[in-house]
Amino acid sequence: MLEITTHYLCVMNESKHLFKNKVQHVIFIVLFIFPLFSAFPQGDIDSLKQLAVDAEPAKQMKLFNQIGKLQYRKANYADALGNFSKSLEIARSINDSLYIAKMYSNIGVINDMIGNYSLSIDNYQKSLNIYEYLNSKEGKESVLNNIGIVYEEMDMPHKALNYYFKALKLKKERGEQTSIAGTYNNIAIIHGGVFNNNDSAYYYYDLAMKIYKNIGDKRDVGMIYSNLGLIHLRKGEIEKAKDFFEKALTIFKKTEDPNDIASALYYLGLAYHSESNYDEALKYYTQANKLSEQHQIKKMQSQICNDMAKLYEQTGDYKDALMCFRKYAQIRDQLINLKKIKKIHQLETNFELEKREHEIKMLKKQGELNELKLTWARTVSFALITIFVLTIIIIVLIFLKNRYKKEQEVITLQSRLFRSQTSPHFVFNSLMSIQTFLLDNNVEKASEYLVDFAKLIRSILQQTNKSFITLDKEIEVLQQFVKLEKLRFSDKFDYSFEVKVAHPEEILFPPMLAQPFIENAIKHGLVPASGKGFLKILFEEKNNELTVMIEDNGIGRENAEKLNKDEKHLSLATEITKERIHLMARRYKKKISMEIEDLYDQNREPAGTRVTFKMKLD
Repeated sequence: MLEITTHYLCVMNESKHLFKNKVQHVIFIVLFIFPLFSAFPQGDIDSLKQLAVDAEPAKQMKLFNQIGKLQYRKANYADALGNFSKSLEIARSINDSLYIAKMYSNIGVINDMIGNYSLSIDNYQKSLNIYEYLNSKEGKESVLNNIGIVYEEMDMPHKALNYYFKALKLKKERGEQTSIAGTYNNIAIIHGGVFNNNDSAYYYYDLAMKIYKNIGDKRDVGMIYSNLGLIHLRKGEIEKAKDFFEKALTIFKKTEDPNDIASALYYLGLAYHSESNYDEALKYYTQANKLSEQHQIKKMQSQICNDMAKLYEQTGDYKDALMCFRKYAQIRDQLINLKKIKKIHQLETNFELEKREHEIKMLKKQGELNELKLTWARTVSFALITIFVLTIIIIVLIFLKNRYKKEQEVITLQSRLFRSQTSPHFVFNSLMSIQTFLLDNNVEKASEYLVDFAKLIRSILQQTNKSFITLDKEIEVLQQFVKLEKLRFSDKFDYSFEVKVAHPEEILFPPMLAQPFIENAIKHGLVPASGKGFLKILFEEKNNELTVMIEDNGIGRENAEKLNKDEKHLSLATEITKERIHLMARRYKKKISMEIEDLYDQNREPAGTRVTFKMKLD
């Protein structure tokens, strides 16, 4: 299900921004026109081009940006990119650092819109580099928000949330209400659309809606209506969903933006499609497809073609179904490029290097390097003293290292024993599942499973030699694992991840500590149950303590032990985990407690199991 996210495009008024709104996997744009410099006329693009011919460089730079903004509003991305690039070139020639940063950001927006994620991140990070040097909070917050959107589009929700919360912190310091509301909306989308946590999604949508209504921002009220409609659609509340989509469509028709109108039409098509009203669904799909094709919104057009293919197949129109599916496959193949994902990881590393190089250049200009040369003699003397002190410290550290060497080896062996206990068993079952899909000729599902399986194995291998990882990485691995298990057991259960932690990227947590109990809950609790089960996984930070809870409504430990008399995996997982906790307390002074609770119904019959970890935070 797709939801609208708020994205920022800089205009060249230092206190204003334009907004780009996109849908996860499908992108939309809406620009709010703010007053620019008084020298800018409000005429059409041709008039602005004529003014730019004989204008001085500084004004010409602003005019090209204004032209690019108007072309962006018309979804003419190629021409918009060209004019933003012209503005950037002039900004470089007159050495306008602030304008250079803003143009890099605008170019990043355009590349994101057309699916060039590597170029988008590259330009955003160049912009962020300059904003940090200029100490521009307004610039940094908009770029951080936009980087979060790119990661969300790449299915990296935890990384996206990390950037959203960084942006939100800066926005609250400035008190820019419209910008704060946009980030609330983005956070709500991840909670509702990725983590299936509708309560958290409602909470952040409500915060955003109050701000938009208070400032009279009708267009963004329509955006929230669309997103609320999607929540009701996921819950199967079709009439409520259609009501919200109709409200959104009414507002978008007044703002006359084709991208927003197309999104509302598409959502209405989804609603009618879900209740098998094929005629109405096709009507709205067709209108949305026409607009998305006209404005070259390839991601949205791909999704619409896919849904239209399904509709035609359901109605027996296989000819049109095949035609739509081919169109969907053609657009999808254009968008997928795995090399771009690898490039983004490289760019993150390069960003820090570029940042240091930029700082060194500034020091040279300011004469600070010359001052360092004058103090070279004192530095050498201080360095000799430091080396002597460090030598003493190193000798002491070597002594302490030898003293604790045996204990460290025990810890390493226990951690590897734990991983070896789970990984081969899971790898074998996963490969068998892939084989089953292939034997059933379900190539698409096998491919999806194989991609997710590869991501999970890569994550586990990256953590092999680590005693602790950040909590957001642990959650990401567990989500990949549960997703695979659900697919392997043919939707035998549903699940939810609730993350009530402000900054999971700042908390260190033992890797794979909860995984054996999640596996036990699925394999020995939910799968043997007669009906469809539910697995709840909670991460909550409260009173300087982290709580991790795994709860299922399966057959309970007592019944599981009866069914698995010959298997020792259940008790072995508990024993190994207790030993890990004990060793971590000795070595790292980490206080972690574990509690296993049997759940019963009103008749005292087994009704599931709850495992709770509690860890004191430093």
